[in-house]
Amino acid sequence: MSATYVALRVSQALEGRDAVLLSERGCPMPPMTLTHHRAWYQEPHAGGLGWSFPAALGMQLAEPDRLVVATMGDGSYMFANPVACHQIAEALDLPLLVLVMNNAEWAAVRHSVTDIYPDGYAAKTNAMPLTGLSPIPDFTKIAQASRAFARRVDNPCVKPL
Repeated sequence: MSATYVALRVSQALEGRDAVLLSERGCPMPPMTLTHHRAWYQEPHAGGLGWSFPAALGMQLAEPDRLVVATMGDGSYMFANPVACHQIAEALDLPLLVLVMNNAEWAAVRHSVTDIYPDGYAAKTNAMPLTGLSPIPDFTKIAQASRAFARRVDNPCVKPL
């Protein structure tokens, strides 16, 4: 599932709700239909790998009755210190929806290189040092360690339990 597809589906699921979505290389804005000015936030452009999850915790604390959705890549999820974030969510009873887009790489690092050097050696060979995350952890188990409901979705046509 592409980030564009996931963004469209998440947007459809949030339609009509007073929800906020935080996107850290998770759900891009263009395919989404947003109805209010506080519907979508992106990580700071100056940097902020690992921003989405803790920022969502703060937003949920500030507005406990609002639906808060944090979307991020797997590298961003790992940078967020997910064990601490899930523990805080459990301890403070914060009902977040966290979506981790798992592509088994540090996409932010890859894009930083290819955006600056689109014709460079790394872009041409598709061999980018220090970007791979294989073998990847089972992220559902990290969330389940704090008793969060967690499911892996590999096929958009199959509904998880």
